[in-house]
Amino acid sequence: MTAKDESQLLERGDMPDRIKRQSTLETAPNPNPAVDYLCELSVKAVDDYATVHLFYVPDKLLLTTQAFELYLHEFDRHAFASLEELALTILDDLNNELVARWIQIRVEADAKGLDRGHRVMVEDRQPKWDNGFLLARLAGF
Repeated sequence: MTAKDESQLLERGDMPDRIKRQSTLETAPNPNPAVDYLCELSVKAVDDYATVHLFYVPDKLLLTTQAFELYLHEFDRHAFASLEELALTILDDLNNELVARWIQIRVEADAKGLDRGHRVMVEDRQPKWDNGFLLARLAGF
């Protein structure tokens, strides 16, 4: 994030919320960074408005389940215009704190809500990282 982006966020009042949200993302050292493996965390979020599924291949850090739950509870249900905006915000925050080799975030609207049936998936990876064999097994994970 550039200084200009940060100043624009501060003007709109978004930065303090982001800093508070990101401060809940506690990490732990990866016990074996030489090995690629998949992690999954799934949490009801935003006042049960949506469920967030996080899949990632860790690099040097692991995200604790409790920290991910606390992080998602920092979100205000009405702060996001769409599930897409929510998913992209989570991706941006995790890319800044966790720095996984590969990360995928799936957000599903609550079955009882107005957006029922709406799902969003976003993903990112570190440049030059590729493990197609591991990612091919994601469907059965």
